[in-house]
Amino acid sequence: MLKYLIPALLFLGCGGEAPPKPETPKVSKEVLDSKAKSEGYGDSKEEAKADALRSLISKIFIEVKSSFFLEEGIAGFKAFKNMKKSLKAKSSSSLIGVEYSEPKSENGFFTVTAYISSETENLYLKKLETLKSSLEKNFKTATEKKKFDEKIVYLQGAMEKWEEFHKYLHVANFLKLQNIPELAFSKEEIRAELARVEIDFGNAESGNLEAKITTNLGNQNPSFAKGDSVEIYAHLTRSGCFVVIGYSKEVSYFLEVGNGDGIFKFVKCVGSDEVGKDFLLGKFNVSPPFGEEKLDLIYTKNQFRNEDFEKLGVSYSSQLGVYTMGVGEKEVLDAFVKSRLLTLERDFQISSLRFTTSKE
Repeated sequence: MLKYLIPALLFLGCGGEAPPKPETPKVSKEVLDSKAKSEGYGDSKEEAKADALRSLISKIFIEVKSSFFLEEGIAGFKAFKNMKKSLKAKSSSSLIGVEYSEPKSENGFFTVTAYISSETENLYLKKLETLKSSLEKNFKTATEKKKFDEKIVYLQGAMEKWEEFHKYLHVANFLKLQNIPELAFSKEEIRAELARVEIDFGNAESGNLEAKITTNLGNQNPSFAKGDSVEIYAHLTRSGCFVVIGYSKEVSYFLEVGNGDGIFKFVKCVGSDEVGKDFLLGKFNVSPPFGEEKLDLIYTKNQFRNEDFEKLGVSYSSQLGVYTMGVGEKEVLDAFVKSRLLTLERDFQISSLRFTTSKE
């Protein structure tokens, strides 16, 4: 460093010894032994930590991408597909047990190392074992259920666990962990079972698709007053799945018509045993905000996907008592309908019900 240069030369010129170099901060054994570590920099400790974490995720991603390329390099198009999949995994790599070294400061600039210590590696094996157990339980339960919507809920749950398992598997492979649990079912097997359930429960019903949403208090632009108890019904002429979304001037929201977790709070799947019948979605009380509203029932013959919901900004409003969305009607239609039009899926329909709510 420049500030030591001139004093050192003068001291040496007089026949003395050079002043000692500044002490290098010690690096902990945990950091040195870590198989996954990366440095980050910033104007503050927080910025340096965030940069170190981003760098660590990128490092793991690059290693995973390279392994895909070397593994499938000869397969041409297949290699390209797998590299694209690993690229998508970059933002969703699941890291647990990340630790940070003591920040080093120099001239107001901070350096931090993010690392996964050998002591926390077992967390990944435990997480993978838990996900494996949950996936296999969902799959087994699906085969035992009799109703279409219950089978779909558990199979979709198995698919979600498969996706989550492989996020953590990326990291476990990077760490070169031993005794990694193996899944009893592949993604293709889960998809095949979903397809079989659809066929068995009459997804090939004859006749045109018709979806309707009705209420116990009228269906032609009905008016509901504060305190009214409104029963919402649906009627489908073919089996499939749907969501019901409400729109007012202030907010977009989901009706909880499903009976599962995650997106299946909002997704209802109908089998041949419910086709052609009016079935109750729920009873709802009229409450503020008042005014003109609309309910859309969006139906598809196939399952809804997690990615359909990702850009909607869904969160629970304790004030309104419903799950709201951070987007409007156009963005909702883009998420649920546009992607299906682009894939030439014609077996979907939207049924709307317009109504007015008031204080009296």
